[in-house]
Amino acid sequence: MFENVEANKYTIPMKKWKFTIISAILLLVFVVYTVLVKNVDVKAIGPEGSSVGFASLNGWVKDSVGVNFDLYKFTDYFSLIAVPVGAIFAVMGVVQLVKRQKIMKVDANILALGIFYVLTFVAYLAFEVIAINSRPVLIDGVLETSYPSSTTVLSLIIFVTAIDQIVIYIKDKLLRDTLIVFDVTFSLILVVGRIMSGVHWISDIIGGVLLSAVLISIYFTVKNLLGGDKNKVNHKVSEENL
Repeated sequence: MFENVEANKYTIPMKKWKFTIISAILLLVFVVYTVLVKNVDVKAIGPEGSSVGFASLNGWVKDSVGVNFDLYKFTDYFSLIAVPVGAIFAVMGVVQLVKRQKIMKVDANILALGIFYVLTFVAYLAFEVIAINSRPVLIDGVLETSYPSSTTVLSLIIFVTAIDQIVIYIKDKLLRDTLIVFDVTFSLILVVGRIMSGVHWISDIIGGVLLSAVLISIYFTVKNLLGGDKNKVNHKVSEENL
């Protein structure tokens, strides 16, 4: 099922500097969008008189979809599937490090994934401190921060980067395609479900998608800087990691 493969056989054939530029552009777009969300069309349309940017758009979407707490709980529990997916790759990295004794001998894509997970956690903590929006509804009587949608970010970053690992490590076409479809389906269910639950402003969901794009682009940038565009998959996963 697993075998050695050349990583660059499946990855996008772009120069390293192009990945860096793409990451910088996406980061700029996210920062500009966040500033606009904080300052454009700000009105007190949220619970307890809380204000939100893009109020006309956010208010229209909120009125259109309503609130579905059952769907909110479902997407919360459903998103937990991302945790073991991330844990699998974390374990792979630890096993490779123990067997190879040097961190730079760990596969470039796994190293990049570790850095990527750390950056994601830092971004999550940052937006817990820097409150941009509060939710359009109270959760258990509490007005929580809402920007960007952490469930959207979690689902996209874990499942999208998992696709890259699937493509790199899995030879069997049917299994590979099945897992990719599984990943994409889970991501769509979580993002669409989060929108339809009504527990986020639509601007929070868009912000989550943009932040995910930034972080995923950084993952590919780091992977290529570490040599992932060459052949850094130099072991048999079936022997070392399973």
